[in-house]
Amino acid sequence: MKKLLLLAIFSFFGLAAQAQCEAQFQCTYTFIMSDSYGDGWNGNTMVISQNGNDIATIGATFDDGNNSTASVLLCTGVPFQIRWNLGEGNTYPDEVGLNVMNNFQQTVFALAYQSQLLANSIIYTGNVNCISSICSPPILPVAQATSVNSVFIQWNAQFDQNQWEVLELPDGLPFPNASMIGTATTVNSFTYSGLDYVDAYNYYVRSVCSGGEKSVWTGSSIFYSELFDSGRNIRY
Repeated sequence: MKKLLLLAIFSFFGLAAQAQCEAQFQCTYTFIMSDSYGDGWNGNTMVISQNGNDIATIGATFDDGNNSTASVLLCTGVPFQIRWNLGEGNTYPDEVGLNVMNNFQQTVFALAYQSQLLANSIIYTGNVNCISSICSPPILPVAQATSVNSVFIQWNAQFDQNQWEVLELPDGLPFPNASMIGTATTVNSFTYSGLDYVDAYNYYVRSVCSGGEKSVWTGSSIFYSELFDSGRNIRY
């Protein structure tokens, strides 16, 4: 069952009171929470902040179903962060997914299922832009082993995008920042070969838009090439 959490209005202690800008400089970002099992986030929460101020906490009441939506007012031109907090006990963080959409209905960030190694950390930092559309990241990146030392990565484009960068990093390294350069491709798939048979890898993809503008990186699933023999392509 979907739950609409209007976190931003009508309360002195709500988002409208906490926002650090006047109403004309605000816009609504939509946080679409998802759970792969269908029983909510099991105590996982995420805190949205701007300028060091916590604006909203989402997920606390998402205790059943596959999806829940929260609408959050944010200030344009100001960076915001999303911090993922694990709950107590077994909170099944591998089931947690998140899609963040701006006021132009573009996806600005997507957290894939099986990203539990990112829990208890800041999973996204980016500028709020209420004025114009952005270079949107690709969506739904998936990986499949093609041999014991290679992996095939594929993703979906948003709008008319036809250029991307892909990046593979050994597991344990931090999420890539904007300055990191990936391998360019003009098709929405890529094959990495020569991977070490026993090592784990994270993969990431970002869009390259007109004028060279680049989206945020998305991805972060872990690929264990040695599991190809057992018929399991991805282990998280």
